[in-house]
Amino acid sequence: MRTIPVDQSALGDLMVVGVRPKMVRPDGQAEAHQKGNADGISQWTVETLRRGRDEEASELLNVTVAASEKPGVEGPAQFESLTAIPWEFSGRSGSAAGA
Repeated sequence: MRTIPVDQSALGDLMVVGVRPKMVRPDGQAEAHQKGNADGISQWTVETLRRGRDEEASELLNVTVAASEKPGVEGPAQFESLTAIPWEFSGRSGSAAGA
């Protein structure tokens, strides 16, 4: 999987506004469960508000992090090893954020 390092200082102010489990529903299964990384560590979606500069719009970034327990953070954010992960699926494309 290709990842692109992100210079967090170029994003401006980041503020954590929520944390929730990253859930998956494998094909054919009725119940969703929390996704884990390759090492089996639980993954979490950290909802992060990026405040726009000047006339730039603010936006919500969902950053995936691995942690054995729910990260208990709200407020200013500083991620370690923030990356962008490009994706393409069924003619659509975008990027996901991970740390």
